[in-house]
Amino acid sequence: MCLAIYKPPGKDVAEANLKGGWQANPHGAGFAYVRNGKVEIEKEFMKLQDFLTAYEAAVKKNKKSPFLIHFRITSMGHSGPGNTHPFQIQNGALIHNGTIYGTGATHGVGPSDTAKFAERYSTKLTFQSVEENKKELESALSPNKVAILFNDGSHQIINEATGYTIDGIWYSNNHFLHAAERFRSTP
Repeated sequence: MCLAIYKPPGKDVAEANLKGGWQANPHGAGFAYVRNGKVEIEKEFMKLQDFLTAYEAAVKKNKKSPFLIHFRITSMGHSGPGNTHPFQIQNGALIHNGTIYGTGATHGVGPSDTAKFAERYSTKLTFQSVEENKKELESALSPNKVAILFNDGSHQIINEATGYTIDGIWYSNNHFLHAAERFRSTP
């Protein structure tokens, strides 16, 4: 199961949690943040160290920005770098945890369910539309979780209550914690 993370400004994701997220979801990673009123996406990381280096540099340069972080394990689509998250939408970017059925995505081939979902709903996923239709979206997408970062720095999390908040940071699941504990106990 993928790991989606929303990190508010001023909070730090423990490195052990990032490493645990990678170990539990080894099919690539990416992140998004806001710079100069626009969401920037860095993705297609297929090696942990490449991800950590880029992520740490982006956080250092963009301390006032929230971040979306995603670690992928393939459920639909191919396992290549193109299916790593986040995915661009008209007013920002989104990450997803789960499997969205009905998108036409196929396991092991082509774009993922998330890629197809982001493309199909790119113009419809505004802060206001998500806010106004949150209950319906949560019902329709359950048990999936979708985190969206908008160009103005605002965010929405669909099915947020089914995730976990640890030290002020939202995680879509806790499957990474066992691996993270091993990294914390390693000198």
